Amino acid sequence: EGEATAREILTEHIDQLHTLANGLLEFETLSAAEIDQLLKGEKIVRPDESDEAQAAREAGRPRRTSVPTSNRPAPDPGMEPDPQT
Repeated sequence: EGEATAREILTEHIDQLHTLANGLLEFETLSAAEIDQLLKGEKIVRPDESDEAQAAREAGRPRRTSVPTSNRPAPDPGMEPDPQT
């Protein structure tokens, strides 16, 4: 009975479910205020977003990683750790 009720609720609100799923794919985490914005059809704007992340989001591409970028240059590939024996 509980499963049937859950399926009914999800089916009834499938558009809202997809809106939230897309928001989570795009931002990974959402505050209650951001969820409210999405469900009202508004866009989420985060002021601390990097230019790269914002450009990717606007182009419809999700972020590649959940780790924030540091804007540091990539490490020298020849600098591998040398374990002690």
